[in-house]
Amino acid sequence: MHEYFKNKEGLEGRIRHARRMLKNASVVHCISGGLDSVGVIPVMKFFGADKIQPVFFNRGQGNYEQEKTAITKVLSIASEVYPDSVLKLIEYVMPIPSKYIKETFKNKESAKQASTKSVYTLRNISMMDECYKLARCLNDDRYREDDDPVFTILSNGNVTTDESFGDGDVKNYKLLNQLYDVQVKGNIVHCYMPYLWLGLSKNEALALAIDCAPEDYINAINASYSCWNPKPTHAEQGIPYNDWCPPCRERKQAFDFAKELGLI
Repeated sequence: MHEYFKNKEGLEGRIRHARRMLKNASVVHCISGGLDSVGVIPVMKFFGADKIQPVFFNRGQGNYEQEKTAITKVLSIASEVYPDSVLKLIEYVMPIPSKYIKETFKNKESAKQASTKSVYTLRNISMMDECYKLARCLNDDRYREDDDPVFTILSNGNVTTDESFGDGDVKNYKLLNQLYDVQVKGNIVHCYMPYLWLGLSKNEALALAIDCAPEDYINAINASYSCWNPKPTHAEQGIPYNDWCPPCRERKQAFDFAKELGLI
């Protein structure tokens, strides 16, 4: 592991906790195609995860095609790098948060006043609830391949200093983890967010992913898609980042940080 992480205060203990949580675990992983959800795959494998069941949610997002294309390419690479570990993608159709807004708010003005973070928090909670149900299903005797599977639900990122509003409120996710662990006590299903519990920023999350990844997996990280623009003409023109897009700016900062550490 890179010296940066070895010297980060408190990280050694949190890494030990992550290894206890993920060792030999079968994971239901919510993958968006973005930098965090793609990068966390080699991190999970480094921490000892066994099977990874990727789940993608079609929420009616404008950049659905770009996200799905990225996920397809990423999982193709991941299945070669980690054979017999990365399972076939499961896709759900779940129009959130647009459905929530229509059902909850009576008029456009009240919808505008809604907290964006709250809406996205609800979206992620809803997606994680579906992942929880899937994990419970996979733990059923009818679906078991092992005598003692342990399914751990992972979110699609939720790093601690993400500047874009899309990931919602970190405090709510920590409460959610505690709630799920209480609900499923004894049922060997846990809700877990590695980057959140490791206390990593967006930049640090990418650096750790690259640090943990085999060389062949770097192509998967490069194939991730974070831009909010459904028509990424800047990408078609060979320009890797869109200056007005928060995820694009964060992506550039993260790669710059990895370069500073000498990881790429």
